[in-house]
Order: sequence, then C-alpha cells, then structure tokens
Amino acid sequence: MDQYRINSWEDIGKINFSGLSMENICQLHFADLGLAFEFYNSYAKTRGFSVRKSGSRIVDGKVREKAYVCSCEGYRLEKWNHLKNRVREPKPETRCGCMSKLDVFFDAVTESWVVRDFCDEHNHEFVVLKLARMLRSHKKMTEPDISQMNHMKEVEIIIPNIFGSLASQCGGYENVNFSIKDMHNQVAKKRRQLPDDLTSAMAYLETLAARDQNLFYSDYEVGVFEQKWEEMVGCFGVEDREWIVDMCGKRNMWATAHI
Repeated sequence: MDQYRINSWEDIGKINFSGLSMENICQLHFADLGLAFEFYNSYAKTRGFSVRKSGSRIVDGKVREKAYVCSCEGYRLEKWNHLKNRVREPKPETRCGCMSKLDVFFDAVTESWVVRDFCDEHNHEFVVLKLARMLRSHKKMTEPDISQMNHMKEVEIIIPNIFGSLASQCGGYENVNFSIKDMHNQVAKKRRQLPDDLTSAMAYLETLAARDQNLFYSDYEVGVFEQKWEEMVGCFGVEDREWIVDMCGKRNMWATAHI
C-alpha cells in the first residue's frame, strides 16, 4: 500500500508527527476531504496550535480545492470592532496574519485529495502541548462521550460527577478534550432538539386517533369550532347539561382546544 496515502482515521493514528518532514507532508494524499482536515488538525495539536477551514474552489458544483489554515490566519474585519449596537466589549483579537496553511486539490487520476501547498511558518507562540487539547479545533466531545454522559444523566448523576468519571477513564483531567461547560452545552443542545409540549401532545393525540376511530382532533377557526361543538353535544344529547354549558362558557380561557 502507498505509504503516503491516508485512507482512514486509523492511518492518521499511526503517523509519527514528530518525525514528519515538509517533504513527507507534501507527498500525502487523502481518500476524502474529511481526512485531510483531520490530519492537519492532528498535526496542529502536536505543535500547539489550532486550525480552521478556509476558502474553496468549486467547479461544476463540486469542491475541487480546499484550504485549511492556522486559526491565527488573517485579521478580524474592522467592522466587528465598531458595531453600534454592541452590548459587550469585543473579544480579544486572536488573528495575527499567520501564514501557516495546508492546501489540497482533487486529483481525478488517483481520485484522491493531494497536497498542493504546505506552509508551517507561524508568527505567534504555540500553547503548551498539555493545553492544546482545549484549543477550539481540538476541544470537542466525541459521540461515545456524549452517549455515556446521557446514560449517566438518566440515572440522575450530576454533570461534575460524570466529568470526573470520564476523566478517570482517560487517565486524568489533563487527557479530557472538553470542559464541564461543553457538557452543559451538549445537554442544552439535546434539550432544544426535543419536541415542545404542544408537539408532544399532538403526537400523542395522533397515536390515540390511529387506535380509536371514534376519537378525532383538529385545529379549527372559532366559527368552525362552534359549529363542530354544537354538532357534537347535540349528537350526544348533552347540550342542556350544566357541566357542558359551564365548559363552553369558559372556552375563552382554553388553550388551543382538541376535541
């Protein structure tokens, strides 16, 4: 197998980044774009910087070239420093015009992404390696971490204790690639994805209606609802019952009604 071809994440895990030369990196080619980014991100972590995705060249609706750059590349746009409706002070400037980058392009012959240009010149200091895990491109929860956290929350274990448990499994807090805040953010994200009370109620009624043909529900305008109400109470002969009259009198206090 071509020693310079990266076909999977396992191949990236086998790379000795400390022994890579510029020449080695320029000969690499990747099975897909995702692997190109993961390689550069993994390389950056061993050096003490983070990366981000940059420009693309699109041909016939398909990406044919892609650039990945150091997170300190470029400069903040001046307009962000002079917003009239700003509430908080602007965040500290983190971009300083760093030129480090990895450019790849799609080679139709080999059907792989080949390194076109690689620059490893930085104009800023690197973070201490043991803290590189907390830089933006390295700081993330994996799917197994999220799954384990959710299972532990189901048995009412609090987030700090879950964090401690995950840290123990990793061999210490210094090996965890996320913070307690990231865990709370993930919980909030999951909560936002859950259906709200109205959606849950409608889904429940829909299930009941599928089981019982005598049950029906819908959303009606006021006039249509009143007509349906009269037809329903007349059908069952309860239009003169005190509790029906009282319920109908309080209908303006109802939320959206389902009958």
